[in-house]
Amino acid sequence: MNRSPAPLYFFRRFLFLASKNRIVKRHRIRYLLWECTNRCNLDCPGNTVYCRKEKHRLDMPAAHFLEALDTIPKRYRRRLRVIIAGGEPLLRTDLPEIGSEISKRGISWGMVTNGTLYSQIIQDKLSAVGLGYLYVRIDGMEATHDRARNNIPNFRYASQCISLALAGDRISVTVLTLVTGLNIHQMEPLYRWLSDLGVKSWRIFTADNLDGLSFRKLLDFIASKRRTAGKIPDIQFGCEGYLGPYEGKVRKAPFFCWSGVNIGAIYNDGGITGCLNMDKRTVQGNIYESGFYEVWQNKFILFRNRDWLKVSRCQNCEDFRYCLGNGLHYRRDTRTEVKVCHLSRLLESEK
Repeated sequence: MNRSPAPLYFFRRFLFLASKNRIVKRHRIRYLLWECTNRCNLDCPGNTVYCRKEKHRLDMPAAHFLEALDTIPKRYRRRLRVIIAGGEPLLRTDLPEIGSEISKRGISWGMVTNGTLYSQIIQDKLSAVGLGYLYVRIDGMEATHDRARNNIPNFRYASQCISLALAGDRISVTVLTLVTGLNIHQMEPLYRWLSDLGVKSWRIFTADNLDGLSFRKLLDFIASKRRTAGKIPDIQFGCEGYLGPYEGKVRKAPFFCWSGVNIGAIYNDGGITGCLNMDKRTVQGNIYESGFYEVWQNKFILFRNRDWLKVSRCQNCEDFRYCLGNGLHYRRDTRTEVKVCHLSRLLESEK
């Protein structure tokens, strides 16, 4: 199989490289992720893709988040999207009021949910106050998905949530899937099931310990579906890392970790960082000590100057100018090398 990137990709990469420094210098915030709670009604062994569970931490008061949101100049709010995550956001009873306040500020918003508490009544309340985007995890077919949640029967609730949202025409639904050794063999049946459900947008991520052969198999699967323009038109590999020869085949745009450049995040304890998947040692400030936008403008140096990432295996890598050290969530701090290198994983699978 020809694994060289599509010709259009090279043009897009050229344009991106030519404008990257300007984009980074301006760092206009486009997405703000808010960890609104650490409570969750599921018991997943690991918390990933905008989900961090802590049992004993109180929810951030809505007023405190809205105060942080108000520090962002009005001229930037029209293109801003707030994504509410957790834990499970629907455990908060004030979500309709929060959504209403976000919409009053002219900002679009969405939510990550496991779907267990989602219903037609909830959907009507939230869509009435501007819910425009819904992100739902489906990690394999029913038995596999539920097994990843310590056998709590979540699959049917997540499926119902997706169906309800798709039945209306006001909410954009994206399914998120974490691929592991347990579900890699289910990608084809899962694709058919999602397409029959009417899903149009599917983002696929990988567990850190997925082996190279399985990883390549997954990328080939995504590339083939994108090439044939199947029933799920927007199927893409997630933003987690640089993919070498698969760039341009499994995603629309060239890889770049936008954390701290146009993506910001606020943890439930007020910590400010570039993404909810980041190590907490990368926190740049706290909304209880400084205004969010003040921190956004004056901190985040390690997110915007990536020279410090060129260490260890990255130091002499010919692809560094395209990769820039992979996803920032694979770094614990400025002294450690990258935890996962997707390009190395691909090269090792050829041995």
